[in-house]
Amino acid sequence: MDANNSVVSSGALLSLLNLFSQSSQNYNNLLILRKLKRRRVRVLAMAFSGAVLATSVQRNVWVRSRSQEWWDTDVSGFTDAEFISNFRMMRSTFNYVCERLRITLSREETCLRRPIAVQKRVGVGLYWVATGACYCTIANLFGIAKSTVCSIVLEFCEAVRCVLMPQYIKLPKGGDLQEVIEGFQQRWGFPQCVGAIDGSHIPIIAPEDNHAEYFNRKGWHSVLLQGVVDHRFCVHDARVLRNSHVDSLGQSCCYPLRSWLLKGYCDTGTLAAEQKYFNECHSRARMTVECFRPTEGPVEVPGCGHFPRPHHNRCMMHTPQRV
Repeated sequence: MDANNSVVSSGALLSLLNLFSQSSQNYNNLLILRKLKRRRVRVLAMAFSGAVLATSVQRNVWVRSRSQEWWDTDVSGFTDAEFISNFRMMRSTFNYVCERLRITLSREETCLRRPIAVQKRVGVGLYWVATGACYCTIANLFGIAKSTVCSIVLEFCEAVRCVLMPQYIKLPKGGDLQEVIEGFQQRWGFPQCVGAIDGSHIPIIAPEDNHAEYFNRKGWHSVLLQGVVDHRFCVHDARVLRNSHVDSLGQSCCYPLRSWLLKGYCDTGTLAAEQKYFNECHSRARMTVECFRPTEGPVEVPGCGHFPRPHHNRCMMHTPQRV
């Protein structure tokens, strides 16, 4: 009996060992098949990559190549008169503006490409302020993208507004105020005057949104720029007006008489000699505010919410002895 049990146990053990051996062999075969499959996939992938590389067209540089000749070559060779004609300031003043705005306009250099130099950024901003040229024209001249011109113009105008404008466009006080009063008296024969005020419609390209709000009574789109100028044609205060009651004040043919605001006599043909002389002196003194005229011209503005920035800049750049 014991012998029979021993034989049965031995047979069962041999069967289990044989089954385990077969399972192990099957597993090893499966691993070999997987390795062969992966090898075939790698070979096919390499062959496909080689075929693609052999037949593909070389990709262009991700930054479009543009001509830099005008800025790099032509501008550097400008005479003083040519430089003033293009940028409305002398080269020495241009360098001064670059140094004052360097910290604000400088951009960090990355591993992808070099940033646009501060001098070029100032050149783009000044050229737009001076000429009012469209972004496409400026982009072609300076060898940059149109969208880059738009960004640089806004950044430049904001930098001038924050850095330079508080120093150069401000209402006079103390000794400066007395100097303005004496200047109007000596230069224009008009006493007790601290400034000449006037408004001017600045033509703009009609914005896509709310364009009807900028359509004036003369039949074109504009915003009203009102400023105060001293006896030397220098702007002391400039504001882009949008409130209706102030806007109507600026659109009137003449300002109303106030205790702080003098206007000329209405000439109906019956003025006395003293009144005519007053009007002559008043007209001469008021001519200083005509410095607004060079700022006029259709302007492309990237959203009218940004409009005050560029024309505040124009007021400063078009003012004699500024910066």
